[in-house]
Amino acid sequence: MALLLRKLGRRSDWMGDAPSWLADRDAPGPPLNDFIPDEQGKLSVWEVERDNSNLSRIVAAIAATRQDISNIDYVLFDSRAVRAAGVGLVTGPGQSPDHAAKQKWHRDLAELSAKRAARLVWRVFHRGTRPPRVSKKEVSELLRKAVDEGWLQFDDLQPNVKKKLQRAASAVAANGAEGH
Repeated sequence: MALLLRKLGRRSDWMGDAPSWLADRDAPGPPLNDFIPDEQGKLSVWEVERDNSNLSRIVAAIAATRQDISNIDYVLFDSRAVRAAGVGLVTGPGQSPDHAAKQKWHRDLAELSAKRAARLVWRVFHRGTRPPRVSKKEVSELLRKAVDEGWLQFDDLQPNVKKKLQRAASAVAANGAEGH
């Protein structure tokens, strides 16, 4: 039984009270937006170790695919919810430039139809925890660590991300020089 991570487009879709008109054992529609599969019925997820020891690296791997440094919101859910919804789980290539992370921890939900996606979202939504947010500042720090540790190559990052990381490093260096 593994934990799976799915990045979210809008955290607010997963938060707050359910509308008054919603039946007891139902879930609102907007969270479905984060579980829309591609044309082959696949959807990218990441396998997180039970002790969360690989969570920072996975967040950095996700951040490395973005055009800019921004918050990363995600949901964690038990892989049993995938099976219970009738959805397959397969090893998939992923899109991150962190090759080792995507080979080891990237998965695809497979054969994800609209009905199965709705079943899965219902199970994930009703687990009752607020989706975590990794702040923009934390994402920047994780990307810097990923480069420093050799998980990512600086040149593989998007131009705007590289520029912001360089600017942040220059600011830290300038502050360090002023302190001496």
